[in-house]
Amino acid sequence: MEKVQYKNVVFTVWDVGGQEKLRPLWRHYFNNTDALIFVVDSLDRERIQRAKDEFNSIINDPFMKNSAILVFANKQDMKGALTAAEIAEGLGLSDLRGRRWHCQSAVATQGLGLYEGLDWLSGTLKTMQSRGVKTSVGTSGAKGTNFSAAGVKKSIMSFF
Repeated sequence: MEKVQYKNVVFTVWDVGGQEKLRPLWRHYFNNTDALIFVVDSLDRERIQRAKDEFNSIINDPFMKNSAILVFANKQDMKGALTAAEIAEGLGLSDLRGRRWHCQSAVATQGLGLYEGLDWLSGTLKTMQSRGVKTSVGTSGAKGTNFSAAGVKKSIMSFF
């Protein structure tokens, strides 16, 4: 767990990784999660269906039903990489109803696209909060959405 501040939003981040043996444990992190950051290797065309299956198993969990979704289409600098639009299509993002999502082109090793994605996410979470849209679902108060003098505190999960 790590706390990251971006602009006036404090994110509590759990990088739960993409290792297959850890996947059954992911659901233990869903309680009170406001947003999901899902990173896709855009060069790995053969595994986009697998990524879609994993993505859907996460977003369809009852604890994740209100969370905002940011997808980073990583490795955009590599020849033959799927575009962000192709990643969005491959994950079925346009089929999501009642969900706030964004697919951002990125080159993580160079920091390209990361700030744009985080700008979208922080703005979306603030808008949802100001409109009274509940972003997290859960029973414990350990990781809820809170306002403080420093800004909005959010719990997010990232999958790499």
